[in-house]
Amino acid sequence: MLKRRRLGWAAILWALSVHWKVYPIVYGASILIELHKIDAGRLVTRTKMEFALTSGGAFLALSSLCWAM
Repeated sequence: MLKRRRLGWAAILWALSVHWKVYPIVYGASILIELHKIDAGRLVTRTKMEFALTSGGAFLALSSLCWAM
């Protein structure tokens, strides 16, 4: 999804995979490298912030839903 510039879906899918298994969190480094390429090497950008908020929000929503059950 990152290669297709579908950052919202990439963030949600990453949060979903981290929610179910902890080991996909190691892919965070490669995701940041790809986002760094997309953003032409700028450190803090809107793209990275949106990805972080979307993936964090999806992770919290999934965790809250599962804990509520």
